[in-house]
Amino acid sequence: MHARATLPQGQSPAAAASAASRAAAAPRGRLSAADVLALQRAAGNRATTRYLQRAIIAINGEGDSDASQRATQACLWNLRHTKQGKDFADGGARGAVVGPEIRQALPSDLSRLLGSDDESIYVLAHGSRYNASIADMSPAHLAGWLRARFRRRAAFTGKIKLVSCHSGADRSHQKPGDAAKRVYDFDRSYAQELAIALAPRSDTDRFRPSSVEGIVGIGWVDEFTGSITAINKEAYDLATSGMATNSDVGALAAAGKKANPFTETGDAMTRGLELRAEFGTPVHVEVGDPGYRDDSAAPAALHFGKGNWGKRSFEVGSGDEL
Repeated sequence: MHARATLPQGQSPAAAASAASRAAAAPRGRLSAADVLALQRAAGNRATTRYLQRAIIAINGEGDSDASQRATQACLWNLRHTKQGKDFADGGARGAVVGPEIRQALPSDLSRLLGSDDESIYVLAHGSRYNASIADMSPAHLAGWLRARFRRRAAFTGKIKLVSCHSGADRSHQKPGDAAKRVYDFDRSYAQELAIALAPRSDTDRFRPSSVEGIVGIGWVDEFTGSITAINKEAYDLATSGMATNSDVGALAAAGKKANPFTETGDAMTRGLELRAEFGTPVHVEVGDPGYRDDSAAPAALHFGKGNWGKRSFEVGSGDEL
């Protein structure tokens, strides 16, 4: 696998713009040329225009399908690149990257990925709606794995961010029918369990992350803003039921013929437009915003922000939600 390209997965900026125009013109897209221009401008104006200080570890599970691995590559590309509007992506790496590989093939020392003690570590890997597992690791296993690989750092006090489907979900997020299928059959989410497992073991423990962030639903990184995005799992299941592939580990087998943008669309701008055509425009909602309720339905199929539908953060040690 080669997810280290510096342009949109093999395409030049000109080709990316041409592909976006074709996508906008297609009936399936339901987006006008003006819509495309607005998205391009949004990419330049709202997205990250500075290089983020972070480490990105992309891990394949040993049993990940080809489709699941392609989705990981696409998500990694979105994490690695700044969105600049004119050429869509400038090819600038956003943080140091290792992977994607199975965990046994990754370097035993990842300390070099961090430039400072308080940077964030992003773990990009598939999670599960059925099991407390990310890249074939339980929360306790991942805690030990991270400690071992960053053991040579003098200190670490940054955040751990799980770019993993279902990593922030627990039994409170079950919808009708989920309990019978043992979906989200967890008292605590993977992210909360990991936060507890990462508690310092002694006063001299140098690996002291401050918090762990997880995602409720399908996790993705938005092509246009670079934001970690949650996709409502019911909307995702409905959409992928008519697609030829399904990258969500353990989800319903794909039985349709329609191409899946997550796994089949190589160009990032085109993929972003196709996902908006399928799921709508992302909505940003935070805890404390007017109308926010933890027990209400998600405001859209795609959503940014923290809260019961999106990203949830937990304090390391106590596991308290932040």
